[in-house]
Amino acid sequence: MPGSEKCKGGLSREIMAVTRTTTKEEAHEMFALWCEENKSPSSPPTKSPVDDPTKPCYDYSDIVPIAPDKVCTGRSLFLEIRARYMETRDLPGSEKCKGGLSREIKAVTETTDTKAAHAMFKTWCEQNQSPSSPPTKSPVDDPTKPCYDYSDIVPIAPDKVCTGHSLFLEIRARYLETRDLPGSEKCKGGLAREIMAITGTTDTKAAHEMFRTWCESAAASSVLV
Repeated sequence: MPGSEKCKGGLSREIMAVTRTTTKEEAHEMFALWCEENKSPSSPPTKSPVDDPTKPCYDYSDIVPIAPDKVCTGRSLFLEIRARYMETRDLPGSEKCKGGLSREIKAVTETTDTKAAHAMFKTWCEQNQSPSSPPTKSPVDDPTKPCYDYSDIVPIAPDKVCTGHSLFLEIRARYLETRDLPGSEKCKGGLAREIMAITGTTDTKAAHEMFRTWCESAAASSVLV
């Protein structure tokens, strides 16, 4: 508008200020949570237990309570739960969860708002960390090999149900978790390098296609068993 002053920091500054976050990625996640919270209560019924909003729609029992030997951050734990939420939500025949992801993280943490839920994730992970835990990463100079360990995620377990997107989110959660560990060295090439190294591809589009192929193959194999 005529006479309007330029905003220092531009759009990225605005969305972080609006959401009270510190990164653009967190801001976009907060937008998604707000929209999930605002969905109509007349949404169709969901997976049980669905009527009690203090209980999660889906199963996270292998994620929380946190295993004694698990090292995580509040953010990586949230991303892991989000990946499971999306994976279960997208399964054939899975019923819609009223309240969406925001309802899930509040139910899992027994809190009343998403900010408190994220704070609880952080607290759980901090309480679970051992000060003597050694760095889990050694330098990897070969770009065809991942920096971090994903051996419990890929190859995909025979009984695992996933989509290409949920598998990517699970790998991303592990990447962020390991990257943020005290003493962990930075991975040259970041997440893009990791998913290309894991899939043996040369660009991220092909990597995502490989994730989808792996999950479709796993699903087909489980039907034949």
